[in-house]
Amino acid sequence: MKRLSIVLLSIFISFSAFAQTKLALYQDMITTDNLRLRSPKYAGNKILTVLNKGTRVKIIDIEDKEETIDGITSNWVMVEVQKNAKDKDGNPIKYAVVGRCFAGYLKEATPASYVPDYENGNGTILAQTEDNDFYILKRKHQQKIKIGEMTDDFNIYKDINKSQVLTQITLNDSINVEELWVVQSKNDSLHYVWLKVSYNGIQGFFFYSGAHYNNYYKKIVDSYSDPYQNNRWEILEKIKTGNKVWTARKVYQTLSVFSENGFVEVRDKPGVVGTVVIAKIPSSFKNGNGQENIITEAITEEYEGSYNKRWVRITVEGKTGWISGASLSAERGGPTYYIPEDWIAWDKGDAP
Repeated sequence: MKRLSIVLLSIFISFSAFAQTKLALYQDMITTDNLRLRSPKYAGNKILTVLNKGTRVKIIDIEDKEETIDGITSNWVMVEVQKNAKDKDGNPIKYAVVGRCFAGYLKEATPASYVPDYENGNGTILAQTEDNDFYILKRKHQQKIKIGEMTDDFNIYKDINKSQVLTQITLNDSINVEELWVVQSKNDSLHYVWLKVSYNGIQGFFFYSGAHYNNYYKKIVDSYSDPYQNNRWEILEKIKTGNKVWTARKVYQTLSVFSENGFVEVRDKPGVVGTVVIAKIPSSFKNGNGQENIITEAITEEYEGSYNKRWVRITVEGKTGWISGASLSAERGGPTYYIPEDWIAWDKGDAP
């Protein structure tokens, strides 16, 4: 009987070791072994680096299809590397490096608590509050928006309960945004995003996005647009090259590489003055083998000459560096870089 108990215990332990971890967006995880971090399939499925066992990451996307590897069944996920990470050789990995990995070698971790740095500018967290109906995250966001054709609700409400319409705006009117509120309903956990605005001396709330009824799925889907989700646009670091200081801000996005040259240079820091080339990426325009895509981790707040010529941080061939935005483009229109101001202007008004 004692031997049987030991055998059953052994089976239980083995089963527990391979039990599937529950996955959720923006969940903090820790690697349970050295783990390859890859670019997405559409970007070549290349190995970016190998994460050291015990590395903290955050899930930012989950693939639908499960796969079984080494007897473990789980999904592939996109993750964002968190602070103080190292690769398998002990070399530091920068915060916000993004890649694809197998979730079977991740386990849930206690969320790390820290306040993202926005230098008191747009994105700064003003308060996290709640009332009887909602949990509310309030951020500073100051922007003048000229209302465009994408707007489908022209009302300015007294509050986020839509208890009273204070006034209506029309196409091409301008509103002044003061704050952005991400609201989660306590009743059904659905999310809504509101802009606290002023218009012709009236202060109120303008609906930006939120959960809605989907005709295809025949149900309410929790689809909402939060320009600051996962602390987008937080300051990652300040970098000095020559006489210039660059402000690196977090922006996760896919861009395509186009250049009349055969390759695009990846540099160790933003700019061409006081920097060195650490890698090269084939240009979609010249390679003849299809489109080259890259995943952005950060962009510079500053730009050279024109608005679109910012510098973009990427990780390639195990190296994290910077590529000129002059060689990058966004697919399907829209702003080149999805910084919060451009994102909101594209959704509701006059995009840059």
